[in-house]
Amino acid sequence: MQNINRLQDQLEIVVGLWLCISPWALGYTDPLQAAGWSAIVVGIGVLLFSFEDLVLPSEIEEWVELVLGLALMVSPWLWGYSDSMPATLNAVISGFLISGIAVWALKHLGFPGIGSEPHQPNPR
Repeated sequence: MQNINRLQDQLEIVVGLWLCISPWALGYTDPLQAAGWSAIVVGIGVLLFSFEDLVLPSEIEEWVELVLGLALMVSPWLWGYSDSMPATLNAVISGFLISGIAVWALKHLGFPGIGSEPHQPNPR
């Protein structure tokens, strides 16, 4: 299970790195507005929590990353850049990936209610 969680953290690191460079890679930095700052700030947050989870594993990082992913998915409409298709697609897809990986990690950590069976005592 530890190896799976490390894989999930590594995938989150890749998405976090992508978010940090995506405004330049997708060309919506002229000038750097809400779309770019949203991607960069969430990317840095994902990177920090993923690296921290590699060093000191716990479930709190996955919950924070789940919230970051959900916030990123709604950010185009919240911050008013939904008219920029590259920025909106990047936010929605990257947010979905971050949230999905976080839920996957929580499931493998055995968090009740996220795809895991509740603990049932053995009947005698």
